[in-house]
Amino acid sequence: MKKENILTIAILIVVVLLLGFLVTSSEKELPTTNNFAKDWTIYNSNSLGVSIKYPKSTKWGEPAIFEVGNILVLTRASSSVYDSRESLTSLANDISILDKINEIESGVSSFSLTSWELWVQNIESEKDLETMSGVWFGQRHGLVDTCEVIDITESDTKGVYNVNVGPKVEYANAELGDPNGCFINWRVSFKYSPEAKKAVIWDRGQEDLFPLNQCVDGICEADNYIVNSLEFIK
Repeated sequence: MKKENILTIAILIVVVLLLGFLVTSSEKELPTTNNFAKDWTIYNSNSLGVSIKYPKSTKWGEPAIFEVGNILVLTRASSSVYDSRESLTSLANDISILDKINEIESGVSSFSLTSWELWVQNIESEKDLETMSGVWFGQRHGLVDTCEVIDITESDTKGVYNVNVGPKVEYANAELGDPNGCFINWRVSFKYSPEAKKAVIWDRGQEDLFPLNQCVDGICEADNYIVNSLEFIK
């Protein structure tokens, strides 16, 4: 066999192996947020001015969503809160609704049957964010308002900012259990859009509430993707 033919065959073998490597590598890439959630349900609330995506099913059952007052409730179709959604509409205000949901959930047998309550408020200035923080962490629990907005940072979603909350300076040294202390030992999402002049806050608890039916490339829960999918509708 001529040297030229041997060289040509060798080059072809290298090209084939290289193409195989590239195809194999691309198949192993972790999914981006958009691709990972491309088949999810999109819920647009024109009345509240927010949009959110969530999976069609999870390990703990089918998610369900509804609005009451200025609250968007993301739960499961099998939850007591979802069964009670009609009765919540008769309550006087958002705090009463949140209290009732907490009462309903206090009797459930599993964390998997709880919910996220996304409280949406109109925000004219950053001072309104302080008021919103005071209600969420203080007033609705019958506590002194000891928390404040520490800073506002960019999130992974364009035009949506994270509002970070911590103790006011005068309460920074309060001990655990002191009602005059800002203790946040669970995950909270506090999102803000200066352009839409709206903010959303909700407690996420200490565990993932929306585990997937099966892990996808090492991703086993949908919680963070749901949070990052939140957008504001003008």
